[in-house]
Amino acid sequence: AEEKALEDSKKQIMDAKLRLDRKMKKQIEVETQDLKRKFEDERSKIVSKNRLAQENAKEDYQRRLSVTKQQLEDQNLSEAAKNKMLLDSEKKSKEILEHKLKALQSNLNRTLKAQQKEESEKRESIHIRNEMEHQVGFIARRASWLH
Repeated sequence: AEEKALEDSKKQIMDAKLRLDRKMKKQIEVETQDLKRKFEDERSKIVSKNRLAQENAKEDYQRRLSVTKQQLEDQNLSEAAKNKMLLDSEKKSKEILEHKLKALQSNLNRTLKAQQKEESEKRESIHIRNEMEHQVGFIARRASWLH
C-alpha cells in the first residue's frame, strides 16, 4: 500500500508537473503573442511616423523647389526686361546715330555741291577772263596793224 501511495504520489507529482508545464507553456505562448502584438504595434507606429516624416519632407522639398523655381522665373523675367530695355535703348541710339549720319551726309553733299558750283563758277570766270584777254590782245594787235 505504501508503494502504491508512493506511486500515486509520483503520478500526482508528474501530473501536477505536466499541468504546470502546460500552464507555463500556455502562459509563454500568451506572453509571446502579446509581445508580438506589441512589437507589431510599435513597428506600425514607427512605419507611420516614417511615412509621415517622408511625406512632410517631400512636401517641404516641393515647397522649397516651387519657391526656388518662382525666384528663378522672376529673375529670368527681370533679366529679360533689362535686356529688352537695353535692346530698345541700343535701337534708339542706333536710330539717332543713323539720323545724325544722314544729316551729316546731306550737309557734306550740299557742301560738295556748293564747292563744285564755286569751282565751276571760278573756271567759267577764268575762261571768260582768258577769252576777254584773248580778244583784248587780238583787238590790240589789230589796232597796231592799223596804225
